[in-house]
Amino acid sequence: MRAGNREGMCRAHPPCDRLAKHRRKRLRMDNQFLHPLLVTHMICLIAFAISAGVAIIGYTQARAFVRQRLRYVDSVQSGFAPVLAGAGAFVVGGLAAALLPLIGAGTAIAFGVSVGVGVANGQRDIRRALPPGA
Repeated sequence: MRAGNREGMCRAHPPCDRLAKHRRKRLRMDNQFLHPLLVTHMICLIAFAISAGVAIIGYTQARAFVRQRLRYVDSVQSGFAPVLAGAGAFVVGGLAAALLPLIGAGTAIAFGVSVGVGVANGQRDIRRALPPGA
């Protein structure tokens, strides 16, 4: 620890009564006090869970749709299909991100990428199910 540096504080941020400021800003909920930083972390965790759930659902639904419904469609087997599906999913996710407060551009990007990867894996599943030489 350097001289003049108390409790791990750096010189750019001199020691102050930060804890007292946070204590004054606590939120009261049902006779319990929640620290504002804790509330922020909880909201971020909820947003991450929503983003992860949307990405997983997008991947599984896209893969299942390609395997079951688009098995006999030749244009799905092109290399451009996953890119087009991912871009479309990104646009839809971007519109949802503009309207909903807990999701943002990262969720839209994750949704687009997961749908594109799901379509690509659905293509691979169809190619593996075909007999050799077909």
